[in-house]
Formats: sequence, structure tokens, C-alpha cells
Amino acid sequence: MFLFNMKDFPSYKNFVDLLKNKYLAKDIIIEKHHIIPKSLGGLDDENNIIPIMVIDHVKAHFILWKDSLLLQNKFVEIKTFYPLKWMFHLHSIQYKHLQKSEIKELEPIFEEYKKNKEYLSNLISTINKGNRVAKNRKWMNKDKINKMVLPENIDYYLQNNWNFGIYHSPETKKITASKISAIHKNKTVSQLTKNKLTLNRTDRVWITKNNQTKAVKINDFEKYKLKGWNKGRILPPIVKKLCKICNKLYDPGNYAKHIKHSLCYQLKSNHEEKVA
Repeated sequence: MFLFNMKDFPSYKNFVDLLKNKYLAKDIIIEKHHIIPKSLGGLDDENNIIPIMVIDHVKAHFILWKDSLLLQNKFVEIKTFYPLKWMFHLHSIQYKHLQKSEIKELEPIFEEYKKNKEYLSNLISTINKGNRVAKNRKWMNKDKINKMVLPENIDYYLQNNWNFGIYHSPETKKITASKISAIHKNKTVSQLTKNKLTLNRTDRVWITKNNQTKAVKINDFEKYKLKGWNKGRILPPIVKKLCKICNKLYDPGNYAKHIKHSLCYQLKSNHEEKVA
């Protein structure tokens, strides 16, 4: 177990001492900083918390992380890196509160962070590989806040109106959609890939249990059957739309079949314009 000692983080200790004596204006956003991070055994104690500016909060965690590299301890290195990873995210609270001039001031720190990001992300993945606790955690969201929750705490969060999944802002969804479109634009699927996809479909069977549905290999079905799974698939209810030409309900996912209706077929061009 790692025991945090300020003497092992000299630059960080000096920076914290400066922050303790720094004047804070009343009209600026103040954040609480844990001198000893909670991830390294720090407590929610008055002696361990100091009020600081947002830009100083980012700097403090950066200096702490830089000092951790001198210890050559991967555990400490990762634990001090995590806060930076969240702070430099475009949708983080810190990033939203920073002024343009402050963002420009932090550019050298951000550049150094980017150089080490891939290495540390791979290190985190390597350490978490085979970690059941990390794998079994679920993403949950509430009021645009995302959090990974341990299995034993899921019921508590559900009772407090948290939902499963990650919340993505409309802006993020648009950016992601545009990136996916750019990747797949003018992209053709080889015959070999098509054959593999066809093989995967024919080699699997849908099974259900307690409103859960998944596809498994046919050879593995007997194992799941012993655990109470049954063949079949639970499909979401079809929300039909009203056709503006023939005034009949149709399945949006089966548009081609509906268009064969005699009245719609005769007025096909007009139909497409109005539905669009």
C-alpha cells in the first residue's frame, strides 16, 4: 500500500504552500482541492482541502503528476494522471470555467499531457486487463453527469434516479456522426468481409432471459439453456407512422413493402416528397 508523503513531491509541496497564501477575489469561480488526493488516501477533511482558482487546480494536479514520475511507481503515476485526463476533456467542469487567456496559458501543460496520454492510457488498459472489478462496472448518468458504478452500488443509484449508459451532448453526437460518415464515405465492403458476416449470422442463435437478449454460438446454446436461457429474441415495439398519401399506418423500417401499395405506387414521387 502506498503512503503519501509530501516530501516525495517537492515541487507540488512548494506550489501548495503558495496556494495557501494566495488571495482569492470574490467574483471568481473557486474549487476545492484535496492536498492529498482521495485516490491516494486523502480525506474530506478541512486540513486536507484548500480553496483555489480553476487554473491553479489544473496546475496543481499537473505538478503532482510530474513529481510522481520521479518515484517510478506506476500505481501513483496512474492515480495522479486520472484527474488531468478528466480536466482536459472538452466537456469537463474545469474546461468550461477556464477563460480564453487561461486556456492559452495552459497550452504548454496540455501539449506535454498529450505526449504522454497514449502511453498512460495503454498502461491503464494493461493494468485493468483481467480486472473483474473494472470490467463489471457500469456507466450511469444523471443530470448530464456520467459515472462508473460498481455492481453492488447499482441498486442505490437506480433508486436515486440514475440511468444506465453514458450521456452525450447534442454537440458531441453531431461531431461523432460526422466523423463516422467521413470514415465510411466511399467505402466498399469486400466479398471476403461479406462472407464472414454471413457466416457469423448463420453460426449464431438469439437467446433471451429476464428481458435480456443476446446472440450466442449454436454450439454454446446448451450451456445457456442450463442457466435458464431460451431461444428467441425480444424486439422493441414497432412505432408505425401515418402515410400522408394513403392515410394508412406503415413500418418505417419496411418502407419498400409499403410503397408497393397501389395508391402509394401510383403517387410514388409525391409520396416520397411529403414523407421527407
